[in-house]
Amino acid sequence: MIRVYWNNINSTWIASGMDQENKINDESFWFVLNNNYNFNDCLLDKDYEYTFDFYDNKKIILTSAISTKNEVHLTGLHLHMTSVSIGLK
Repeated sequence: MIRVYWNNINSTWIASGMDQENKINDESFWFVLNNNYNFNDCLLDKDYEYTFDFYDNKKIILTSAISTKNEVHLTGLHLHMTSVSIGLK
């Protein structure tokens, strides 16, 4: 599982997480996301924290998006459409 959130101090997206079995790190996550998908980080909302599942160092699935302002969780169609809009589908 990889957690992605906006860092206001450095003005950049941060990915953190580790899969104990595969020793996945944030660098391999960004590499796969940018090279295997039509990912566009400009479409990520800086007021949300995103969670992705990262399978076999090649498949990425958006599993949650939570507002950092009011803790609203995107579900169902909203989560699916977010995934599509950022280039994962």
